[in-house]
Amino acid sequence: MSTAVMRTRGLAWRVTGLVLLTLAVGVAGAGVLKAGLERALPSTTWLARAVELRQVGDTYDYDLGRVSRRVLVALLLVVLVATRHAVPWGWFTRRGLTRHRGWQRLWLVGGAAAGALVLVFSVLILLGGPVRWLHQTPGRWASYLLQYAVGGVLVGLVEEIFFRGMVFRAMARDWGVRCGVLISSLLFAVLHCISGSLRVSPGWEPMVGLRLLVAYFTDGGSVWADGRLLVGLFLLGCLQAVLYLRTGSLWAGSGFHAGLYFFSKVMKKVYRPDAFPRWLVGDAVFVVSGVLAWALLAALLALAVRAPRTWWRTARRA
Repeated sequence: MSTAVMRTRGLAWRVTGLVLLTLAVGVAGAGVLKAGLERALPSTTWLARAVELRQVGDTYDYDLGRVSRRVLVALLLVVLVATRHAVPWGWFTRRGLTRHRGWQRLWLVGGAAAGALVLVFSVLILLGGPVRWLHQTPGRWASYLLQYAVGGVLVGLVEEIFFRGMVFRAMARDWGVRCGVLISSLLFAVLHCISGSLRVSPGWEPMVGLRLLVAYFTDGGSVWADGRLLVGLFLLGCLQAVLYLRTGSLWAGSGFHAGLYFFSKVMKKVYRPDAFPRWLVGDAVFVVSGVLAWALLAALLALAVRAPRTWWRTARRA
């Protein structure tokens, strides 16, 4: 990256603005998206399955929330490509993914830490009372493990490149490290809280984007459910940012992110803590939305902050 670009200020505002612009465009264009989908439904079989179409009397309804979230991701990728000259995405990415000595070990240490976190979480749940055990065939296990391993690697790399390699670094550069950690983690949490379904019937609805926006942040109509998730994701974002600061690369955080994805998915195929209060253990989709997960994430965050730099150097060489 040229010296002129390096001296340019306001990268943090640009990055934040691009993310918010993507969300605004997605919400504003939801009516057009809905009309386009309905031109193809219900004759397109794969699309009908993707949006969970169901017959309701003489008409049908489908989950617009599910497909709109995927459209938002695609739209963000388009925005990133279109703004590659205004924001030095490539420079941020290369800097964070430099394969210095011991990068593989950092990735494995991060994944092992995530596995240990999920294991402790599971043991505490099992000691607390009965669970509902799930039974899977060997063929299903092979499919699940391959799917989760590939998904974990992709999610770990892509999300860490964006949220820590780009968003956090831009914010830390312009606003300072402390503000960078807090604000980038809050943005990470808010964007990951975009969930919830919105079943709609066919028909022109130009303002459906506003209904979608409400559905995104009220899981099942409950602000409290998404509030719990927001706290856990914020702590996770802070932990990932600290891992980047302490190691100087994205590899430890990427490994942790990948491991958390993989081991939590596997855990959900082994048992379900349906008899437990969700405020304590989270739910079947988002493990970090319970108080127990908050405590474990906070403990890991404190450990990452207090661990001396010599420990990280030893981890690379071990």
